Amino acid sequence: MDILTKNDSDISLFSCSDVYIAKYLDKNLDKNLISELDDDRLSKIIPYTKSWSFILDSLGPRIRNVINRIDIYFIRKFVISNKKYYTYLDENNKNLLYKALHYGNEYIGYYISNKNIFYSDEKASDVIIKTHNSSNIIFVKDREENYLGICYLKHLINKNDELNNHIKHNFPKVESKLHTSDFIRYNHHYYIEAYPVIEDGKLIGALSNKGLNDLLEFEMDDDYYKLAGITENRLNTDNEHLGRKLPWLFVSLFTSFALSMMSMTFIDKIRQVPLLAFYLFMILLVSNGVAFQSVAASLSFLRKRNNTVISGLRLLYNEVKKSIIIGLVLSIISFVIIYFVTTIFKIDYFDNVYYNSDSIKFAADMTLILFVSVVASSYIAFAIPMIIDRFDYDYSIASSILISSITNIAITSLFFLFCYILF
Repeated sequence: MDILTKNDSDISLFSCSDVYIAKYLDKNLDKNLISELDDDRLSKIIPYTKSWSFILDSLGPRIRNVINRIDIYFIRKFVISNKKYYTYLDENNKNLLYKALHYGNEYIGYYISNKNIFYSDEKASDVIIKTHNSSNIIFVKDREENYLGICYLKHLINKNDELNNHIKHNFPKVESKLHTSDFIRYNHHYYIEAYPVIEDGKLIGALSNKGLNDLLEFEMDDDYYKLAGITENRLNTDNEHLGRKLPWLFVSLFTSFALSMMSMTFIDKIRQVPLLAFYLFMILLVSNGVAFQSVAASLSFLRKRNNTVISGLRLLYNEVKKSIIIGLVLSIISFVIIYFVTTIFKIDYFDNVYYNSDSIKFAADMTLILFVSVVASSYIAFAIPMIIDRFDYDYSIASSILISSITNIAITSLFFLFCYILF
């Protein structure tokens, strides 16, 4: 069905879904339609619209009834955008909004919803009408606000039943003071559509699908900020950002000096075999690429809730096994490339006379060094975040700098060690 115009039948438009009507209002801003929709229907449509401020401002005296029916999760967004809407809230919503904002977006309490929460003595028929089948899970509390458990909407067959008769007690719950990063580990074991949010045994709200998605998006953005060396508070000043970045960049600077000084000790070997300088950079780049792919396994291990030494060793074994396969594939390809390059251009590296056997030996030596470097870089990349985490540093920020620096030093050392043995 195409978006309806103002001249279309109101009856056919009213029969559409809330999302469809929200899209229509975004395109048409139809005040007549807004006036004809009842308060309950509007409260369900507004969260889906981009033009929510226009709709709220056009309601007149009705705004109090409508805004207090909207999920507190969306009211938070409205109030943050324009504080004048706060004055229209009743005391319960004001208290709940204040509590949510007090937590800040790093804690679960910030993301709470107050929908699909009912008292245990309510009738199933009333619950079915209020939910409109919007969620299969409803959360139950007593009249003192104590959390009792959950009910599944599909089990409310007898409409005269009270929720008391269908409560499930063994359902995962989360504390409002739980940090979002800890919740990610917790959620890893369940992956359910909503969670009850508890504060001192009281049910203060629920973590809905929308809240879950926004929370996960916030955590992903937060990780990107950390990798860039920016603090978790995104409103920090430039000086604070520099304060987080500079220490690790100093580490990179000093390790670069160390790498340069170490390379100088092998200058005689480079003069003897100038081709080594060319292939050193090739091996360093490949090793760094493998290292940054392997670090993902280490970071995923650290983010899990119940990791053990055995599971860590098993993950390390699997990662190194993959790096061996990668090393073999890259070594075969590099052998062919290096052999044909030295053969085509008749490159000699010991004598003034070119020998074909030199190409085979040189290609074999370089591929051996490449294979060892790839496997070693995988070990290094897996171990560094573990070590950083053991000393209670933020491995998200430090890992990229240290992996690059330590991998370069280790692989350069291995490279010239093998060069002295093989040449």
